[in-house]
Amino acid sequence: MVITLDGNRTLVHINGILVTDFTEGDPVPEKVKSYEPERGSRPASGYIGLQNHGGDDVVYFKEISYQELD
Repeated sequence: MVITLDGNRTLVHINGILVTDFTEGDPVPEKVKSYEPERGSRPASGYIGLQNHGGDDVVYFKEISYQELD
């Protein structure tokens, strides 16, 4: 998975396939299910968080790195 944050634009590629291309301010689908994340603007700065999907889930991450854009 490669996540690119370029200004207000977020791109996500999984196995080389673009799965998300979102620019802050574009329309966002309404929240439908209680477990979906709250909708709102992405902060301009902060931490990078990795997630799993439940208290009993076991998730491993390998070779995590970041690179600043030119």
